[in-house]
Order: sequence, then C-alpha cells, then structure tokens
Amino acid sequence: PMFKADALATFLKTLEEGYVKENPYHTHVHAADVCNSIFFMTNAVGFWHSSHFTDNRRIAILLAALGHDVGHFARNNHFLAVTKHALATTYNDRSVLENFHTSSLFRILDSSRGPDG
Repeated sequence: PMFKADALATFLKTLEEGYVKENPYHTHVHAADVCNSIFFMTNAVGFWHSSHFTDNRRIAILLAALGHDVGHFARNNHFLAVTKHALATTYNDRSVLENFHTSSLFRILDSSRGPDG
C-alpha cells in the first residue's frame, strides 16, 4: 500500500481540524466537495485512468483538493495586503492565501508522516 492506514487517518483528521469552524464557506465539507468534483470531472473525461495520470499525480491532485483552503479565516488577499497582515508580509503581498494554504498543507503532511517517514 502507498499509505499506512493509521498515518492516512491521522493526516485526514489533522487536515479536517485545520479548517476554521467559524468560516461558513471554506470548510472541510467544501474541501471534500472540491476533491469529489475533481475526481468526477477527471474521471468523466477519461483523464483519471489515462497514462498521463500516475499514482503520484492522482495522490497530488486529491491532496491539493483536500487542502486547498486549509486554515482559511474568511479574509481575502486584498484585505490582508491593505491591513498589512503578517501573512501578507511573509508572502510579499503575492498570492498570500494560496501560499498560506500550501504551506499549511505541507506542515500537516510533514507532521503526519511520523518519525519513520
């Protein structure tokens, strides 16, 4: 198997907890919906089982869909830049939330691997 079941369960639980409960739209349910939609669309047009989609690519697509809004706290990039939010400074006002979500997802992936990788 590509994943150990307990590592996958830990990752998914941690990822779900990373979504801000007070955000009415960017929730873990939205992430699951996007993940399902990506799978449905790529499967419907025949990409999912094509030779261009390796197992690693399929996993990357699903992980990206599941984590694409992790940690979203209901503000947009413009607001963060104008208010000089710490994240805007960190990411030089460029794709602030996109960089934040990606960084957050990678942190969760790193922490859920455990000591044995």
